Formats: sequence, structure tokens, C-alpha cells
Amino acid sequence: MEPPSIMGGMRGGLAMFLWGMVSWTLLPWHDATFLKFTDEATVTAALAENAPRRGVYILPQTLLKDGKGDGPRAFIAYDERAPLSMARPMGGSLLINILGALCLTWLLIRVHLPYGGRVLAAAAAGVFAGVVADLPAWNWWGFSTPYTIVSFVDRVLGGLVAGLVIAWVIDDRPLGRPRP
Repeated sequence: MEPPSIMGGMRGGLAMFLWGMVSWTLLPWHDATFLKFTDEATVTAALAENAPRRGVYILPQTLLKDGKGDGPRAFIAYDERAPLSMARPMGGSLLINILGALCLTWLLIRVHLPYGGRVLAAAAAGVFAGVVADLPAWNWWGFSTPYTIVSFVDRVLGGLVAGLVIAWVIDDRPLGRPRP
């Protein structure tokens, strides 16, 4: 990759990471989509007793075998070693955002659109991510509609924010011409 590609990916990834911090910590919309257990201690004890290790669990198990099942349906990403510190997941998120932004930069360099077109293409990549990631979880696992909408919009806005930065960094105008 050329220097503008790397810089676009690094800066775009950082912009996406910062957007994620704002989206998850300053805006109330994600928290508003989470429900609370009536007795969290009982649920925690049941998981500790019945989920022997870190992984993804579903209820009912017959859903995997027979394509049907009785009772409630659940999709649980379980980790008995939940981190006490946010440092490791935050660092991982930054690296993941940079990796995604490097891929997006690679794509945006090749579309040969003006600045605004590249920004819209990045937002469209966010729409694509929402369609292939959020809608299947809503369809198959019953993720709530409010959660799905917020997650989908968050992905589009993340793509837009990354696109604003990446398109600016990779702008291929001749030297001396002002950037938009």
C-alpha cells in the first residue's frame, strides 16, 4: 500500500474508533435498546453452572438439529472471564477499526470519484455492513428491532465518519489546489 492508503486507513480507523466512543458512551441510543433481567444474579448463576466455557450458546439446541424447538429462543455470547478493564477490548476495537478503514481506503482509492462521491461510497459500505451483519441477527436470532435499527444506523454513520477522513487523506487533486 502507498502512504496515502496507509494514512487513510490509520486516520479513518481512528475516526471510526472515536465515533464509536461517542456513539456508545455519550449518546443514549445503544443503552436504550438493552433490556434488563428481572434477577441478574439468578441468570448469572445459571450461566456459570450450565455454560462450561467461553463461546456462543443458543437455545433451544434442537433448533440446530431439527430447525425447530419449543420454548424461548436465545443467542448468548458468553465469557466467564469478563474483563475487569476496558483497556484490552478498546485496543482491540481500535485495531479492528484501522483494519476495516484500510480495506475501505483501498476501495475508495479505486473508485475515482470526487471527495463527496467517496464519502457517499463509504457510507454505502456502512449500509452494506448493516445489511449483512445486523439484519441476519434480527431475522435469525430475534435481535430486537430497536437494537437492530440503532446498530444499523451506527454502522452507516461510522462509514460516513471514516469516509470523511479517508476521502480527505487520499484526495488526488494536483498539488496547490485546495481540498474541499
